[in-house]
Amino acid sequence: MVSSGQIRAGGIATRDFDGHTFIHTIVADIPAVPEGEFYQGWLVKNSEPNEYIPTGQLERKGAGLELVYTAIADFIDFSDVLVTIESGHYGDSVVPGEKVLSGSFKE
Repeated sequence: MVSSGQIRAGGIATRDFDGHTFIHTIVADIPAVPEGEFYQGWLVKNSEPNEYIPTGQLERKGAGLELVYTAIADFIDFSDVLVTIESGHYGDSVVPGEKVLSGSFKE
């Protein structure tokens, strides 16, 4: 993943599907957000139009942030990943907010 916008940030994202369970992780070094905002992960399928799957809120783990998302579905064709800043409550957003990190999974 690479940084984007005005925030200095970096991270690593993974994804795997074992035939039964899809697992997606993000580990990121991102500064804290103001009260009432949070970082959210997204899987992106590059199609017309793009499809977005919200994968959860990143949680503070030591000096960084972490997200672990599991599903009983195959999202391996979602080739990109985003981390955005969202406001309100998790689950309110159905489209990504301000992009902080973005990247593509290597095939």
